[in-house]
Amino acid sequence: MSTRDDIKSLIFKEGQTINSVAKELSRISGKEITPNNLSLKLARDTLRYKEAKAIAEILGYELEFRKR
Repeated sequence: MSTRDDIKSLIFKEGQTINSVAKELSRISGKEITPNNLSLKLARDTLRYKEAKAIAEILGYELEFRKR
């Protein structure tokens, strides 16, 4: 699974939409993040770690690095 698929799957699993996540990201960051902008970042795989971390927090998850 790609990063895009992983994140979109979590968004829908948690009963959220790209729109609601983009709106909350905008609120948290203080920058306008449109649903289209978020979708493009996911499609192009250009999402920053900071943004991925914020999305995880919005959805009730945390990102963690674990040694294999």
